[in-house]
Amino acid sequence: MSIKVTGYETQKLIIQNPSTSESFTRLIICGLLAAPISFLIASYLIYDFKLLKALDSSSLSCYRDKEEISCSLTGYNLYGNVEKVFSSNNKNSIKIVKSESAGSENHEDEYSILSIITEREEIFIFTPKKLVDIQVSNLNDFLINSNTTRLNIYTELSYQRNWVSSICFFLFFGGGTFFLCGANFLITFTLIIDICIATNYIFDKQNGKLICKRIFLENFLSAIPEIQLHEIKRIYVEEKTGQYPKVCLYSNSGVLLLSINAKYISETRLIANLICSFLKLEFYQIIQIPP
Repeated sequence: MSIKVTGYETQKLIIQNPSTSESFTRLIICGLLAAPISFLIASYLIYDFKLLKALDSSSLSCYRDKEEISCSLTGYNLYGNVEKVFSSNNKNSIKIVKSESAGSENHEDEYSILSIITEREEIFIFTPKKLVDIQVSNLNDFLINSNTTRLNIYTELSYQRNWVSSICFFLFFGGGTFFLCGANFLITFTLIIDICIATNYIFDKQNGKLICKRIFLENFLSAIPEIQLHEIKRIYVEEKTGQYPKVCLYSNSGVLLLSINAKYISETRLIANLICSFLKLEFYQIIQIPP
């Protein structure tokens, strides 16, 4: 329920609509649940997108000339042929070489990923799992051991990757992540709006007034005029398909004094029942307006 009755004494009735405590609770739960899930899925998609660019076949040739190390890489992936040169001359020398999982969609039991990190980019290469540790060791040893002058590494997948399946898989989870993030944003935005417009409706018999006070942003939202309690004579609940229901307070002459919107029919009827009981008015009437 998004309303809260914060006081129901003999001389005072306070109805808070929407309930700020409930909105804050939902906002925290939304953040705790949606944010980590979105982050994990997005991280997986980023990694899966990198795998789409991984080389199915490659030839890496490195040589050392005194203190200068140059490497040339040729191969192909989903996007076509790839040719790259790594050296300090083009400010793109190899810094780190490591191995990573190839993912469940890429014969994880047979292949791993040889990851080459340079000054400007990261290259993924599919390579047999039984050879990846040796290749990583040889490359790293070549980078730090000045006695090694030349190194050649060749890799090739023994099967044809299903590009259609990989792309569909990426698009499916990408669309799911986009939907989840969008839904999370809309829910969060709605809850923030609820918190900003939250209002205390104070029915005070001591001074004979209905006072409406914004809980937040009181100086930025239009003020709601005070209403004399004796002016309130009839209570209606208006229900219209496709719109939020509302409680309408009318004077004896039929002038609308105030309307209180709620999200659910049960809430409007509860508010109307509380007001009628507190002010000792006739039971509220329900008006169903056709769409």
